[in-house]
Amino acid sequence: MRDPESSSSDTLTSRFWLDYRHWFTGVCVLLISILIWKIQGGETVFPESWISAFPFADKVNEFDKWMRPILQPTTRALGAGVTWFYEYIVDLLIFTQWQIVLVVLVLPAFAYGGLRLGLFAVAVVGSWLVLDMWDAAMETLSLMCISIALSAVVGIVLGIAASQSDRLEMIIKPILDTMQTLPAFIYLIPAFYLFGLGAPGAILATVIYALPPIVRLTNLGIRQVPIGIGEAATSFGATTIQSLAKVKIPLAVPAIKLGVNQTVMMALALVVLATFIGAPGLGEIVLRGMQRLNVGKALEGGLAIVLMA
Repeated sequence: MRDPESSSSDTLTSRFWLDYRHWFTGVCVLLISILIWKIQGGETVFPESWISAFPFADKVNEFDKWMRPILQPTTRALGAGVTWFYEYIVDLLIFTQWQIVLVVLVLPAFAYGGLRLGLFAVAVVGSWLVLDMWDAAMETLSLMCISIALSAVVGIVLGIAASQSDRLEMIIKPILDTMQTLPAFIYLIPAFYLFGLGAPGAILATVIYALPPIVRLTNLGIRQVPIGIGEAATSFGATTIQSLAKVKIPLAVPAIKLGVNQTVMMALALVVLATFIGAPGLGEIVLRGMQRLNVGKALEGGLAIVLMA
């Protein structure tokens, strides 16, 4: 028969080890690292043979050489179509009288936000004229319009589909989580690879970057519709599609609007960064001003971007 004191001591030791084992392991690793550093006698150089054993960049370049001839015809055709549509919108905005464009941009603010928001919109659009950045602002606005429209369409469709399928929600949820944790610059890499420099790559990167909020909030808005409302619609003979289209989606409109709002803000953030892959617009003015140490010009571009937001 074991001594009660010995049993209690073993229990305390086990509990201490469970509570502090991570700290103990970390201290051991640190001491071993210091010991290796002392044995080496100075700076430790990572073995060159290990570096040579993992030629990641070379493998990626080989994959690129193999894949590019397969993807390039399709991506270039899509890029040409996107470029034509983008240039059409830019030309429409730039060559139309600025008074007409101002009225078109300001009227929704007066209609939905009242006098105060309308006057603020007039001041914002007027600032682009005063700062002599009208053309660049129209280029950024064109990129925004196309990107937001694509993000909204794809995001709402995915959100509706996810709200009707738990399995699809389980699949896309970790993907959306990963997308929202990646740095913004990461999205420029596939866009540059597929479409090269210019507007098509910027639009693709912006669409992907701005997609998660609209998908999440559309899915959440539809799922938060009370079950009793759906059951009442079904009891009156509505099919699943009718219940979704005429009951659940209208009730989820506030959440969908919030998703669109978040998508707009995220799209503007990446459209500006997309200047690094040749996207035109206000971001290009900021980048050029920074490269030439022209603080005033960079600040003007940044102010125009802030006002657009």
